[in-house]
Amino acid sequence: MKKLIAISVMIALVAGAAFAQTAVSGAFEARFWLIEANLSNDDAEATTRGLLHTGYVQLSGQNSEGTFGALARVRAENMTDYVGTGQAARWHRAFAWWRPIPQLRIFLGMDPDGLFENAALAGWMFHQGNEEFIGFQPWDFWRGIFPGNWDGFGLAFTITPMPGFNINLVIPTSGAGDHTQGWPRHEDRQVRATKFLKDVYPGSLRLNANFTIDGIGRVLFNYTGPQENFDDIADDGNLGDIGLSFLLTAVDGLQVQVGFSTRIPKDSDASDYPLMLGLAAHYAEGDWGLKTRFGAGIQESLTRVHGSVMPWYNFGSFRVNLDIGITMLAYDDDADNGFGFWVTPYLTVPAGPGTFQIGMIIYNVDGPGWNSINVAREDPEMKFAIPMRFSYSF
Repeated sequence: MKKLIAISVMIALVAGAAFAQTAVSGAFEARFWLIEANLSNDDAEATTRGLLHTGYVQLSGQNSEGTFGALARVRAENMTDYVGTGQAARWHRAFAWWRPIPQLRIFLGMDPDGLFENAALAGWMFHQGNEEFIGFQPWDFWRGIFPGNWDGFGLAFTITPMPGFNINLVIPTSGAGDHTQGWPRHEDRQVRATKFLKDVYPGSLRLNANFTIDGIGRVLFNYTGPQENFDDIADDGNLGDIGLSFLLTAVDGLQVQVGFSTRIPKDSDASDYPLMLGLAAHYAEGDWGLKTRFGAGIQESLTRVHGSVMPWYNFGSFRVNLDIGITMLAYDDDADNGFGFWVTPYLTVPAGPGTFQIGMIIYNVDGPGWNSINVAREDPEMKFAIPMRFSYSF
């Protein structure tokens, strides 16, 4: 860690001379569970635990003309409770970009925060940093309905033929994901990776486009290739995923997004793959607001549903949120059906660049955790927790 910090400082000194505009930022977050208890098991003992969740230092800069820039973030985190292993310091975001002409931007590197994110209201913006802790966030599900996010390593071209219209072509070399296998995990985010040329062109290519309609909203489209050579795809395979959504912004204080995605079958029946449908909405009026999202994955023998409603009110010195959600699995034979829910009130106290949060969670699903919300299909256990969170950004 000391070596990485020294390297970061050295990079900052070099970048300060090379770039006319530079910025150094960072963040730290610590988490603590005052109590966790299984309310369905009288013999289970209540526990308490805590961890240093994440800390990072970020350096970014660009030249005075705004035509060339770069960003590098070194991040250390302990994700033991979520993905099974703790992680030492590593490159989290690292990329450079060049704009040779105003209509073209060339990106090379990786951005796990989500380049070309289409799940605008149902993704990160729903809990805004509380995922896997105070909130429940099934990333795979929502990014499946609103695909487009790319957080692997590779080369990307953003073409802007006219104001408000962007076409993004991605040539990935790692971190390729889809809406059935989920978005890339940490182990997929490699700085360097190798693929057979035949598997990259055109099988791994991604196309993302969005068009802004002034005063109304945005149309978002995404195509993700099947991650293999088209000639090698079996008859029961697929030709990739497509997704289309519309983000309405015409009403003051209200944003609404509706969308769908599906997989393109080669020669098989389309019912072999899920049809993903979703609706998300955010409304804010003065000191109060409401966020909601509902989605379904419909397949021949299985329907999966997630939904949540989160009202909030800002009292000035603190804000209160109440997240209420459900999740369901429905099979044709009824043998493995499941229903789960969670109720999560929490309090946020801002203090300049710092934030304190404390909440209460009552739930009967697996979680909160990295991409979890799994329904217990037989005699689900009722659980209870009081999480607390300190975060600081600079």
